[in-house]
Amino acid sequence: MRLWDTYTTWNDLNPSAGNFNWPALDRWLDAAQQHGVDVIYTFGATPTWASSNPTGKCDYNPGACYPPANMQDWDNFVRAVATHAVGRIKYWEMWNEANQHGYWSGSIPALVTMTQHASAIIKSVAPKAMIFTPSAVGGDVDTSTFLDKFFAAGGGAPVDAVAFHGYVNSIPAIPESVNQIVDAVQDVMAAHGQSGKPLWDTEGSWGPSDHLTGDDARMAFVARHYILQWSKGVQRFYWYAWNDKSYGTLFKSGTGTLEKAGMAYAQVERWLVGANLTAPCSASKESTWTCNLTLAGGAGGQIVWNAGVNIPATIPFTPASNFAQYTDLDGKITQLSGGPIQIGAKPILLTVGPAPHAPAKKSARNTETGQTNPSARRRAFEEPGNGESRAVCCLLRAAVLAQRSDLSADASKSRTHSFFSAAKRKSNRGARGATARLDSGVTDVNSFNGPLFSGSARIPLPQSSSSLPNPPTANSPADGATGVSTFPTLTVNVSDPNSSKLTVNFYGKAIPSVTPGPNFTIVALPDTQYYSSNLNGGTLAMFNSQTQWIVNNLVAKNIAFVIGLGDIVQDGNNGGNYSEWINANSAVSVLDDPTATGLPQGIPYSFGVGNHDQGPSGNGSPNDTAGYNQYFGVSRYSSKSYYGGHYGTQNDNHYELFSASGMDFIVINLAYDVSANPNVLAWANGLLQTYSSRRGIVVSHYLIDNGFNAAWSSQGQATYNALKGNPNLFLMLCGHVTPPEGQRADIFNGDRVYTLMSDYQEDGAGGDGWLRILTFSPASNQIQIQTYSPYINQFESTSAGNFTINYDMQGTGNNFTLLASNTGVLSGNPTSYAWSNLSPGSQYEWYVTVSNSSGTTVGPLWSFTTTGGSPVTLSPSSLSFPSQLVNTTSAVQTVTLTNTGTAALSVTSIVASGDFMQTNTCGT
Repeated sequence: MRLWDTYTTWNDLNPSAGNFNWPALDRWLDAAQQHGVDVIYTFGATPTWASSNPTGKCDYNPGACYPPANMQDWDNFVRAVATHAVGRIKYWEMWNEANQHGYWSGSIPALVTMTQHASAIIKSVAPKAMIFTPSAVGGDVDTSTFLDKFFAAGGGAPVDAVAFHGYVNSIPAIPESVNQIVDAVQDVMAAHGQSGKPLWDTEGSWGPSDHLTGDDARMAFVARHYILQWSKGVQRFYWYAWNDKSYGTLFKSGTGTLEKAGMAYAQVERWLVGANLTAPCSASKESTWTCNLTLAGGAGGQIVWNAGVNIPATIPFTPASNFAQYTDLDGKITQLSGGPIQIGAKPILLTVGPAPHAPAKKSARNTETGQTNPSARRRAFEEPGNGESRAVCCLLRAAVLAQRSDLSADASKSRTHSFFSAAKRKSNRGARGATARLDSGVTDVNSFNGPLFSGSARIPLPQSSSSLPNPPTANSPADGATGVSTFPTLTVNVSDPNSSKLTVNFYGKAIPSVTPGPNFTIVALPDTQYYSSNLNGGTLAMFNSQTQWIVNNLVAKNIAFVIGLGDIVQDGNNGGNYSEWINANSAVSVLDDPTATGLPQGIPYSFGVGNHDQGPSGNGSPNDTAGYNQYFGVSRYSSKSYYGGHYGTQNDNHYELFSASGMDFIVINLAYDVSANPNVLAWANGLLQTYSSRRGIVVSHYLIDNGFNAAWSSQGQATYNALKGNPNLFLMLCGHVTPPEGQRADIFNGDRVYTLMSDYQEDGAGGDGWLRILTFSPASNQIQIQTYSPYINQFESTSAGNFTINYDMQGTGNNFTLLASNTGVLSGNPTSYAWSNLSPGSQYEWYVTVSNSSGTTVGPLWSFTTTGGSPVTLSPSSLSFPSQLVNTTSAVQTVTLTNTGTAALSVTSIVASGDFMQTNTCGT
């Protein structure tokens, strides 16, 4: 597993001098260790605070592509990450694509010095670690030129292996071009005495989607790209990118299915695992390539294709007489009957008997216990020794195992390692140079969901802990029960995956008797940056479809408020070119239109500041938001009655007030700020206290990561800590993170706060118009969260995108009281609390939390009504009449009397006094 664009760069892990942030790295390493997958860590992205050119324009963050101003900062980081990951990271790549100015604009001697320092430090911590050269990209000339200069500057001595990126620079992409790249690299290695070192392709594919189109062409490319590099002696190849939507795509995240190219990947893995090449692949003058090999099990085989024909054309080829059948990339087996066969651009495997199957599971399983042994699995797939051309097996298979009966049907989302390996990227968080490739969203640690890999592409695993207690279940009273004793015993069943002793806290409160109002909706618009910028498949039409859908459904869904989650645009101030802001403004303006909405001030909304809305090129520079404030600043909101105000002189941090279904709300927007300005947090805390009768929603671009029980970001943790003491705070919303969804629930003083993350920019064509619909149902005290795209008219059906949370809307929202804390509760057992002296005929809500050493699971919200009290309710309980002309009659208003008891109700009289008169249908 290669860690790059996984929120684990130097800038991510070391946000300030002496401050290290390990949770993101630990989640990757924990997943890798759980499944016996080795890790290569790629250095890159100098933090702005440490850069020798902190304002330099680079990918990811200002100054990221320059060497550190102080070498001690580099040494400190290398020592910290090597020490933190000792025993978990074996391979270290010294920089990513160091011949690209967006990644490295320093000198080669400076990079050699950094490599020398890093190699010495890492090996002092882990003597068996392997150090790789910085990778280079751009074809045979650019790649070999960089490595020649690197070795000439002394870069060979501190490294154990050589890295390059095997992208081919042609449209359409021609896989055979990788031969020239490998030859050029190996020539440079030989010239500098480095030939004995392993050679890895740490990133490659056909590249952007428009570089190669058509399923058959992509299948052919995948197979030939792997086979040829294997033949050339490349020991490992990381494919980029498994589920990226626009770059080397092998897997469809939206549907959870393999592309045809992904199936070809799996088929070639089946052919090569355990095989030995008996001679390098070679081509005839007719461009027919043959690769002779000894298959797993010892039988002979030959891989054949013709690189000179275009799909679907074929040419005749006569196999050797000893071959009995061939297998194509679709897995179809054809028996030979003598004479020529037709071959084309897609390789086939000729065999003397049955085609091979990937043998990994047998060698990795204890035959006595049947348990998977990660260390045995690693031994089974060690890299070959010198002079041996052996295919190296992946531990996590792409599609072959996905079709086995012992794995789930959709077990196909994985990146593999060893020779069959896949790189991981995240969307570019900084400036993107004119020649830089588009980045992807392959950053999902959940792809390692066991037993080898399984699960829907969009149902995240728990992130903060894999061994939290199971959700509690209510034993008594049942949810919604009536006639419950005023001295009830609350009983729940609790359990834990590790059979740990548990702590169970009971929380409860009384609910006032009110008539709940109608349902209403809040709509959240996650990262719209690719719509505004028309990048990565996103279009302005997607943004327009979202806002127009909101207008069209204003009445039907009773839409009360719209919230933008930040990253309105991609490139921030963009050097003063505000075309993206103009696009965003045009999409949002329909919400302001009194004619379209039927509302004098339009539909209430707020749009927050994300990292891509900041800085000269969308690189997360706090307080540099000229474009945002020109188009979404104070002047846009100041005339709207729902606008509350802002912090400081600009609108980066602001708040709005709205009401719905008899409830009052405050929405506080906090700008993206990794430092989490304490003055801003104090301002937000003051707002929640000033508006303590309003239900609080806090919005900031990056609060949590993906998954259930998602980890906090540094700003998220600081925000929650600063605001959690306000019982009116119940919901926090954010975007920013790919994969697209995350959630967590936290308890403080009995009050729960839900934090929800959604970001679909890398899920489909630039986001495909996905938005979040939050439907508040006061009658059921529930909020239903749905994920929907008006652009493709499709709802998401996974549990990560369609779920319900409980929230008291008939009462005060929070203000729960801790009733009891039961400790030492055995897993699998019930536990109880006797709640005494409740009021008769009253409604109560309660819930429990279950904790072990890993963390806390928050249970659902339950309710019951006690016995006794008046069986009669009036709705509404009072009437209000406007002024009325003398000698005229007002419009009729209706009061409903309801008998909630079990016996018939006798109505003796209904009397109206003063200037009021009544009629009724109550009878007796």
